[in-house]
Amino acid sequence: MTKLVQPTTKLSPKFITVQRTAELIALGITLAIVAALYAAARYFDWWEWVGFVLIGLFVLDLVYSIWSIGIAPTLYQRYFAYNVDESYITIEQGHLFYSQIVIPMAKVQTVKIEQGPLLKRHGLSTIEVGTMSTSHELPGIPTKEARALRDQIAAYAKIEEID
Repeated sequence: MTKLVQPTTKLSPKFITVQRTAELIALGITLAIVAALYAAARYFDWWEWVGFVLIGLFVLDLVYSIWSIGIAPTLYQRYFAYNVDESYITIEQGHLFYSQIVIPMAKVQTVKIEQGPLLKRHGLSTIEVGTMSTSHELPGIPTKEARALRDQIAAYAKIEEID
């Protein structure tokens, strides 16, 4: 029986910037929608309570952004670790709500690399490991390392390329 190794490999610090940028984009979109609805409510003389609800949503979104932009990305990077060996992929995440996921290499069916525009700009990638029942992500890995890790996981799991 193989002993599990505690995950020690952390995400790239650049991943914090990627998460913050994504949250800023989402914040900008939601604030623009709420502002447009508020302007429509004023222009079309909707019920007064609609304006109050929209102002409340605007304030709530700004308060939530303190968490989602300022605090959460740093905590995610700090409390996410993974390890890959011949027998298992171990993923550990969270502090308050902690979870440890152990994926036996024998159960791994697919390994793929994903990279959106923000990850690409910062030279990062996400590895998605698929099993029969679900898939798990290892985000924020430098692209060169991600390619090597994908090949390593595929070799350990004995995944063969099909033409």
